[in-house]
Amino acid sequence: LASSDFRTSCLFALGWNMCRSVLPRDVMEEWETFLEAKRLPRMDAGVGTQSASGNVTVPLGDTSVTFHGMELAPASGLLNQNYARGVHREQQPHPFAVQWILHRSHDASAGGHFFIAEYGAKIVNAADTLISWRPSQWHATGLANYSPYARDP
Repeated sequence: LASSDFRTSCLFALGWNMCRSVLPRDVMEEWETFLEAKRLPRMDAGVGTQSASGNVTVPLGDTSVTFHGMELAPASGLLNQNYARGVHREQQPHPFAVQWILHRSHDASAGGHFFIAEYGAKIVNAADTLISWRPSQWHATGLANYSPYARDP
């Protein structure tokens, strides 16, 4: 379990640092201000460092790369597969959310895309896609057009 927690926290740290690099500054400033004001811990796989930075190990082929002193992710996140939810809004203590699609084995015709209803925007899901939006606005994830019983859902 500890090994799984560490790998998960490293995955989130990698995602967090990618967000810091590519998302608009105002999105990241909102999060940074929130984290600092609430003095929330970071995701450190139970190590208990009480620090915003630490060592992050990422698998790369048959080896691993360790980043020292990397900023750790906020202590909240979700991993899912084949997620779908109708049009809805959510309330969070900060204005932005992020979705990072790591893997997608089907082409765009399989559906399951992300929609921001308020703008009539459809974001076609693809591997390595990063989406940021305001969850307080109407949004949805469409149903995928394939069987949940398939070998590669």
